[in-house]
Amino acid sequence: MAASTLGALLLTGCAAPRTTDADATIHKVVILTALDESGVVNKVGLTIFSNDATTVPQGGALSKTAVDTIAQRLHAARPNWEIVPAGVDLVALGANAKEGIAKPALDDILKRSTADAAFVVTDVYQDTPARGAGVGAALRKLPGIAPHVIVRAHVYVEMLDKSGQRISGAPGGETPLIEAKEFDLTDDIASVNTPVARAKLSEAMRNELTRDLNTALQRMGY
Repeated sequence: MAASTLGALLLTGCAAPRTTDADATIHKVVILTALDESGVVNKVGLTIFSNDATTVPQGGALSKTAVDTIAQRLHAARPNWEIVPAGVDLVALGANAKEGIAKPALDDILKRSTADAAFVVTDVYQDTPARGAGVGAALRKLPGIAPHVIVRAHVYVEMLDKSGQRISGAPGGETPLIEAKEFDLTDDIASVNTPVARAKLSEAMRNELTRDLNTALQRMGY
């Protein structure tokens, strides 16, 4: 899935954290996600000839993790807010969102929703050691060091009003580096395909998504 670059989103500016006074007119919110659930794992070597990729499909787990994480923070930060159902299949929405949610589709969702505002989570691309968009991982093997894994959750959280105008937004945090052996991986991309490795990577992806969403929401004031 293609996605917006983080740099392009940051050009919109980093708004100050929201306050309860600023949110006084908001009573209902909806949480929308447009996440690639394929769980791409890239092998990154010294040259493009040593690069490879596979997937660890998440089957909706990323969307559920995102909704649950945001709902938990909003219940704590704004207990008077009601979180209303999205009214759409979020997994399908993510599968069809090649560059975020298309404006006509987003406008239609917001128009039909009873929410006053929406929290929207989308994949973004970051050209970092764990380069890529959305939630996944990079298996890296460089000369002189043991193979390691960088689990990424390159996502952006945006808060929109009823008309789809941006209220606030923020990215997540930094991505940690973990030795490949922690996932039962070698420097061979085929090692990703064992049940143990896939289970450990899936859990790590969900945990990293949770961590980054918490960071983003904290930056936004929630």
